[in-house]
Amino acid sequence: MNLVGSKLLVVGTFSALIAVPFVLWIAMYLAVRKRLMDLRPLVPWLRRFRWVAWICAVFLFACCVMDSNFPVTIPIALSTFSVGLSFPESWLKEQFASPNSTA
Repeated sequence: MNLVGSKLLVVGTFSALIAVPFVLWIAMYLAVRKRLMDLRPLVPWLRRFRWVAWICAVFLFACCVMDSNFPVTIPIALSTFSVGLSFPESWLKEQFASPNSTA
């Protein structure tokens, strides 16, 4: 399958990578609201996953520079995914912040 010619694959990947952080945020909100689990251990994992996604996006941007046939939308979507993960991560930090902290 030609990656450049498959516009449906590119649009689907782009849309999914943009929507996943917000779906994750909603799931975490519902879990915290219903007190289903303690999500504090997720904060370092979200940070690591965000950095892995960012490094992959940079690598794919380098592939776009080296090969003009590689679609630029995939690294853009991956970097947007990485930035999108910062929203649920910061929300989780706020939810479980100690009451004495000022930050």
